Amino acid sequence: MEENDPIRPQQESEKNPSSRRDFLKNPGLAGVCVATGGAALYSGHIFEAKKEGSGEQRVLLTQDGKLVKVDSLEIKAH
Repeated sequence: MEENDPIRPQQESEKNPSSRRDFLKNPGLAGVCVATGGAALYSGHIFEAKKEGSGEQRVLLTQDGKLVKVDSLEIKAH
């Protein structure tokens, strides 16, 4: 067969050393890295905010009738 056969085109690797798959893989990998890094920063920020606390203590009654002091950041508003 001829090298420039119109019925059977050349493969992508012969035309261009970088393939479409590599072109899509690299930005996809970068996007996953950015999302993972953003999630880690966000969870670290939330952890530090809870660790410090607001300093404001509230007295609450538990289900078994005991009074306990709880930081106001630990209380969820419903």
